Amino acid sequence: PDLQLAEYGLAGNLKILEVLQHQDPENITLNLFLAEAYSSYALGFAEDKLEELEFEDPELRDIERVRTISFYMRARNYALNALQQFDDFSKIDENFVFLEKKRI
Repeated sequence: PDLQLAEYGLAGNLKILEVLQHQDPENITLNLFLAEAYSSYALGFAEDKLEELEFEDPELRDIERVRTISFYMRARNYALNALQQFDDFSKIDENFVFLEKKRI
């Protein structure tokens, strides 16, 4: 598998999803997709880069650490945006089931 292609593809998809979410900020599905995508990007790519820099370049490592944290913070913020759309948290499970069925 071409991991660089996957990284660039996910980064491009993040931007597309952000544009769509900006047009409809209360869209639960978009917010959840963005939360999942940003946390996946942080875990799958940003943390790997951070690990590679651990002993090579402390200055660049610190920059990458801030970048990685910012991806996780974006993921958290999009997840919170989705949660804020529910008056009753019991409705959350219904939406997750809907999303899982859509993916299949």
